[in-house]
Amino acid sequence: MKRHLLLPDTIYGGVYPGQQAVLAQSISTQQYRCVMIPPFVAVPGAPHLVLPPGVHWATLAEAGERFGVGDRRNWLFEGVTAAAGALASAGCGSLYLDGSFVTSKIEPDDFDACWDPRGVNAQALDPLLLDFTAGGRRRQKRVYRGELYISGAPVGGGLTFLEFFMVEKHTGGSKGVIGIDLSRTGSTH
Repeated sequence: MKRHLLLPDTIYGGVYPGQQAVLAQSISTQQYRCVMIPPFVAVPGAPHLVLPPGVHWATLAEAGERFGVGDRRNWLFEGVTAAAGALASAGCGSLYLDGSFVTSKIEPDDFDACWDPRGVNAQALDPLLLDFTAGGRRRQKRVYRGELYISGAPVGGGLTFLEFFMVEKHTGGSKGVIGIDLSRTGSTH
């Protein structure tokens, strides 16, 4: 829907004295959004290129297009998708992807992720996603092909898992993660 606005001539500094000017621009109810996962950057001393610092929001499909390429990565991304589905069905709104899966490493071993517990119905959640013991993490890797933690849970050193995931483990430098908004159809943010 497009419509033109009539504005008093004072908006244009008296260009059309005594008249109203038609705003040349149209206002549309359509909003455009361009999502782009940024290119990798180097952190001196890190073995692989990483995402620039910050949370980079993407849809699940966009994350798959970028990081699920190749047999191993596609297999891992099937686990990400399964975990995202299990979390979303329990009311989880956000999933954050990390680990070598979101680096330039050609053959990552697994993925690491954390999720926001706000709004999650624990009774509807796969109990495996609440088992953070060593055995539980091994089972998570078998079922989901990666390890998943609660984003706000403490790791140590005063950091939460989400904060910890934004530190490059070999150098202590800053790096980014992928955020996926599970509360919206298509997972757009």
